[in-house]
Amino acid sequence: MSNKIPWNKGKTKHDNPILLKVAEQRRAVNNFSQWYKKRRATIHYVKMRPSADYAELYGAILGDGCIERYARTERLIISFNSAEVDHIAHIKKLMEKIFKKEAKTRHRKHSKCTDVYIYQKYISERIDFATGIKCNHPLLIPEWIKNKKTYTVRCMKGLFEADGSWVIDKKYNTNVISLKSASPTLLNDVYTILIGFGFHAKLHSRDVRLAQRKEVEIFAKLIKFRQY
Repeated sequence: MSNKIPWNKGKTKHDNPILLKVAEQRRAVNNFSQWYKKRRATIHYVKMRPSADYAELYGAILGDGCIERYARTERLIISFNSAEVDHIAHIKKLMEKIFKKEAKTRHRKHSKCTDVYIYQKYISERIDFATGIKCNHPLLIPEWIKNKKTYTVRCMKGLFEADGSWVIDKKYNTNVISLKSASPTLLNDVYTILIGFGFHAKLHSRDVRLAQRKEVEIFAKLIKFRQY
């Protein structure tokens, strides 16, 4: 058994430069730990305040977005056709404005899909939107959006640009703007809104649409379809 005496026995930071350096490093780590804990305690995540920009972003989430839950955070992600460069930039800007954090962009390999996403705590709770697969939950347009026309219009813009289509076929004289969804509750909400706007909307099991040329043009102008 070794009786070797420790090199630092009888020495202190006051008379040994090595021990002084170790003590200073430990103090720095401890100070950083205390600062970090204090900083975390001052971060508060509150409910989002209603706004027109938020209403449009919510519409985009209803269309092609979802929230994924992780152990310590959540991720809001909205997917796009990669060709929609202006649309992607527009929604990315809205996301950053609402969440006050830089949004990231990811181009999926072997597909024509681009994701815009952001990580933050309690996203689901703050915007009242369920995590996970959307078809497992009833999708509804919030009352705060329905109760103010400017918010409703912006929500329709976000929703129709994310998951809708506008088809003009001169050969067959058709002009249709429609929204496809697997959610009956969402389709019913959109149908009710369009009827409330005075349009002659048609509700089907998988989509809601406007098919009168003049109404299609009025609606597209109302929501500024594809205008950024």
